Amino acid sequence: MGHNLENIVFLELLRRGCRVNIGKADTTEIDFVVRNPQGDREYIQVAWTTKEQSTFEREIRPFERIKDFNKRILITSDVEPTTFYNGMQKINIIDWLLSI
Repeated sequence: MGHNLENIVFLELLRRGCRVNIGKADTTEIDFVVRNPQGDREYIQVAWTTKEQSTFEREIRPFERIKDFNKRILITSDVEPTTFYNGMQKINIIDWLLSI
């Protein structure tokens, strides 16, 4: 299901007019490095769920290795309020899809 969720996010980013690439931070992969239509850079990680602490840590590890201060978003199917952790926003996929 995680790959399907990534595809949904990818297609929505394209629909929103973003340039989308895959990135690396040291040896970790960043799902999407995005340039939005305003030219701002964003980093997006996608995971079906991060209920297990080990999964959450794996998904935010690339964010911790990025040296700039651009927006970082973790998108999941977890049904919980949007939260912030060390400058990263964790948001539910439905909330993210409805955010613009």
